[in-house]
Amino acid sequence: MNSDTRLGLASLSHIKTSLDRLFGTGEWPLWEPETISLELKMHMDDLLLDKIHLLQIIVQNPHLFYENIGFMLFATEVINNHVADFEHVPSPTSLELAYAITEMQKVLQSEGQTPLYSEGFIKALAYILRQEGYSKPLAPFDFIPENMLERGQTPADTSNKEKAIQEYIKHMDTL
Repeated sequence: MNSDTRLGLASLSHIKTSLDRLFGTGEWPLWEPETISLELKMHMDDLLLDKIHLLQIIVQNPHLFYENIGFMLFATEVINNHVADFEHVPSPTSLELAYAITEMQKVLQSEGQTPLYSEGFIKALAYILRQEGYSKPLAPFDFIPENMLERGQTPADTSNKEKAIQEYIKHMDTL
């Protein structure tokens, strides 16, 4: 795997920080990806291009991830290192959602913004978490009311879900 391909595996927040440092915060979000590629003197794979497009959208509309469920699903796929595939509707796991939410918080923080969870966003995430048997809103899902989740999860299940979320985020941050 060459270094250009590995750049696509970098976290969304790391890519944003790097672009901000290299080009300034107000400049690159308005550029064509080809211009960014030329300025960096490198070829970008599809995943890196998807992440740059996603960042450009987020910088210009910081709360779209929390307002538009379709956008959130495709963004979650890209944040979790999958090239966007518009032939199907993504169905992310709770681990993928946890990582996407964590990364979005970092990106918004770098823009001086905080997440504004829409009712639709909360309902969509609660649905996905119910499908995976969540009874308690673990971080980073702690904004979801407990009464929207599935009853019956054992303390051991809760502990295992919490560990899995932490391990997945830690793993994705090492890529």
